Amino acid sequence: MFINFMISKTLYCLLESLREEEKKRLADYIASPFFNKDKNIIRLYDFLQKKMKQKKMQNFDKRAVAKYVFPKLETATAERKVITLFKKIEGLILGFLATLKSEENSDEQVILLLNALNSRNIETVWKKVWQKYGAKQKRINNNIDNFRYKYLLAQNWHEFAIFDSKLKLNTNLQDVINEFETYYIAQMLQYISAALNSKQKSHLPIDLSMLSGILNRVEERKLDAKEPLINCYKSIVLLLQTQDKVFFDEVLLILTANTLQLAKEELIGIYTILINYCIVQYRQGQSLFGEHILTLYTQMLERDCLIKNHYLEYMHFKNILAVALRLKKVSWAKTFVHKYESRLNPNIRNDMKYYSEGLIFFQERKYEDAQFSFLQVNEFNFVFHLSKEVHLLRVFYLCDNPLLDSKLETFRSYLRQNKQLTLKARNEYGNFYKKLKQLYRIKEQYEFLKNNPPKLKRIQKQAEKLLESLETEESMRQKVWLYEQAQAVY
Repeated sequence: MFINFMISKTLYCLLESLREEEKKRLADYIASPFFNKDKNIIRLYDFLQKKMKQKKMQNFDKRAVAKYVFPKLETATAERKVITLFKKIEGLILGFLATLKSEENSDEQVILLLNALNSRNIETVWKKVWQKYGAKQKRINNNIDNFRYKYLLAQNWHEFAIFDSKLKLNTNLQDVINEFETYYIAQMLQYISAALNSKQKSHLPIDLSMLSGILNRVEERKLDAKEPLINCYKSIVLLLQTQDKVFFDEVLLILTANTLQLAKEELIGIYTILINYCIVQYRQGQSLFGEHILTLYTQMLERDCLIKNHYLEYMHFKNILAVALRLKKVSWAKTFVHKYESRLNPNIRNDMKYYSEGLIFFQERKYEDAQFSFLQVNEFNFVFHLSKEVHLLRVFYLCDNPLLDSKLETFRSYLRQNKQLTLKARNEYGNFYKKLKQLYRIKEQYEFLKNNPPKLKRIQKQAEKLLESLETEESMRQKVWLYEQAQAVY
């Protein structure tokens, strides 16, 4: 019966379970500075070893062990420290047993090592380790790509098993393997699509070493004909790789024909990638893709893909409106706001309504109406405040409002004091403030000296310098609008 109050029952059972050879190895393990840097734990284990040899694990008291481990400390202090050491040594023994178990299974060790290398993106070392250990054990016929494929397959098994409950009812092994492979291929195509989509912004290199093998397997099993999701993501991968619009049209056809077969989350992922692709193309001068952006957003609205927690997310609302106005579809924008403002969260609904009205009035050059609408937006709403203030500054400038100077200084103070702004946003809005103030000064002097040609040339030179600086400035909001206004003065 266990009666020693000094050590826990867990520690007692662990020590009793050790064979003689394991006790010696445990001593080396505890003495290793890699696993333990506390010399007092080494002294404690030495004490326990002696008691184990004497078979007196059940009848030593705390004073004896405290005096052995901490001979120079007061008894009470030493006893408190020993209690802490017992907890630490228990953890070390558990780690030791885990190490013993992993040594027994060399396959598992290799898998763990390859997993560690894979997460660090060390491709050359990964291959060396596989050639040294994996190939020696004749895994998957000395084929690195095949081994990596099977290895990643095993990694994702638990996810697949959770989501596909029908496997529990299937007793045909080949069917189970095929179902699992189909799931794996769909997951990998989604991952590659997301990586390529991210690359459009970051331009960072990505590892696509497995792509050819996956696409070959899709062709061999005709999965693109059987599985709409795989067919869709296969076309997206080819679209992002080749930038060929044929694949874009192909994805749209697949979506139209298989909307009901795709889950909402799958549709959201596909539409998001397509919209990002269209934005990139539009910015590169392909104006046709502006219409595609609006069409894709419309389809997402119709299929409730932009609804979260029963409400239409305000950023989607804002983005859709911005696209419509950029394409000068004012009537469409008005219909959209009227139809969908009631789907917004009540906490933000009124602000979004006034903000949207302000944007539409501005597009229609009804600047006084725009000013009135923007001023109705809640001052404490961070989401709209900056954008609203920028539009108000534009309105004040276009209407020659005498309060523009005061508004500019208020805007500058806001940029300085707002701790929520990122450094990038602070720089972009700060540059807009500087250039608008400079433009306003030029415009004032131009109006004052326009009947004095000799002095007017000096103002025109200032406008010319401003235009040159705008051409080279990369980090700034409303750059195009400022350039247009500077050209009007010049």
